[in-house]
Amino acid sequence: NNEEVYTNPQLHHRHYPQTWDNPDLGAMSTPRSPYHLSETPGHFERYGPRLGEHTREVLAEWAGLDAGAIDALVQQGAAFDAG
Repeated sequence: NNEEVYTNPQLHHRHYPQTWDNPDLGAMSTPRSPYHLSETPGHFERYGPRLGEHTREVLAEWAGLDAGAIDALVQQGAAFDAG
């Protein structure tokens, strides 16, 4: 069960779950892949993107907007930039 994932000493010995340092939430544990293969180890190297972390890159690359247009969208509340 889910409680055992975080309390079982054998799972901790096998480095499951994995602890992350999330800039918004602090240290947190998440389950990782239970499979440890030699050529495809199945581990995570980073947490998912933060809300608004890539807003400027996406609007510039995908929508073709320049910095001024993106600034205007952020100021109007139409786009969120975690900046």
